[in-house]
Parts: sequence; structure tokens; C-alpha cells
Amino acid sequence: MKQSERGFTLLELMMVIGIIAVILTFAIPNFRPALDDARLEQAVQQLEADLMYARQLARTEQTASEVVFSSAGYEIKIDDCVIKTQTLASGTQWDPVDPVPSSLSFGSDGSPGVTDAAIWLKGADGTRARVTVYGGTGRVEVVY
Repeated sequence: MKQSERGFTLLELMMVIGIIAVILTFAIPNFRPALDDARLEQAVQQLEADLMYARQLARTEQTASEVVFSSAGYEIKIDDCVIKTQTLASGTQWDPVDPVPSSLSFGSDGSPGVTDAAIWLKGADGTRARVTVYGGTGRVEVVY
């Protein structure tokens, strides 16, 4: 008595694995730009949130706060005490075409110590994004 066996043969499994490998060969390189864009967007959103945090911190503590920029990221300080250190997301950098200011300060009322400040970030694929702090209001705006 012969039982009919269910399942896949080794040849069928190897064919499916081969087809998946061919599809992935073409699909994976297409994910890289999306990943680069996501990293830039994450860095920009983090900077926007931290600038608003520094402004609110100055108002809450009723003392000046400062965001000090470096090549690797930035620090938020109050009275020379570091409140937060943030490194840039992998694959992002400050755009060298429009240099980042060395620092940006907020007064005890939350007003920025500059007229307008534009901070440019650049992704691994060359995409740029701008974070602007408006001097009159301290409002933070992001433009991709």
C-alpha cells in the first residue's frame, strides 16, 4: 500500500529560493534612497524638536539656553551645564555649502538671540533640508 506524500520536492524549493534571490537582487538597491531620505527626515525632525525644547526650557527656567553645534551634532546648554547631547543620524551631516552657526541662543523669554537662523542638513544622497528659526517669534520651520 503506497501512501501519497504531501509537501514540496527539493527541486521546487530550490526554484522558489532562486526566484526570490533574483527579485531581491533588483529590489534591495531601490531601498537605499528611501533609507537615506528617512535618515535625513529623522535628523531634521530631531533638530526641530530640540530647538523647540531649548526655547521652551529657557522660558520655563527663566534663563538663557544655548544650542551649541559641532561637526558631529549639537548640545543643549543652560548656564554652561549640558542638558542634552545629540549626534546626527548616520549618513547625515551639516551642509558645508551653508555653514551651520556655532551656536544659537534663546533668551529667558524664549526669544532667539538672532534675527533669523537657517540650519542646513544634507543626506547621504545629497538631498538637503533646512531648519529655520525666526528671530522675531522663535518659530521653527522645516523645509525639505
